[in-house]
Amino acid sequence: MIVRERPGPLRLLLAWKGSVVPHILPHILLTGMFAAAVTWVSRHHYLDGMVDYTLLPFTIMGIALSIFLSVRNTATYDRWWEARKHWGHMVYEFRSLARTGTIYLSPERRRELLTRCLAHAHLLRGQLRGEDVRSDLPGS
Repeated sequence: MIVRERPGPLRLLLAWKGSVVPHILPHILLTGMFAAAVTWVSRHHYLDGMVDYTLLPFTIMGIALSIFLSVRNTATYDRWWEARKHWGHMVYEFRSLARTGTIYLSPERRRELLTRCLAHAHLLRGQLRGEDVRSDLPGS
């Protein structure tokens, strides 16, 4: 299990690694500039009598966005839970292999088998995180 130190609220708010903020920041800035331009034009009475805004389109968009986000959140949690189950099953199988190896293998062969199992888990973790962890293995 990965145990990390708990970041404070400000550090969590400003975290960029693993966040979607760098991907959506240009869109947010463009939308904000567009909203500022529309507000400026409206405040200077250039649109008087031409456009009458209601809150209905914003309400409908907000409802659609909330449904979309809840579906995405559920799908993301399901993927995370599925990965957790697979990782737990792999650990279970490694433990079972270690118990069986105690019965059928010599201590040297059992140690080699378990070292390879640990190396497999370590390399898989690195691959899933997108890191090169081969240099951490003994004999590399």
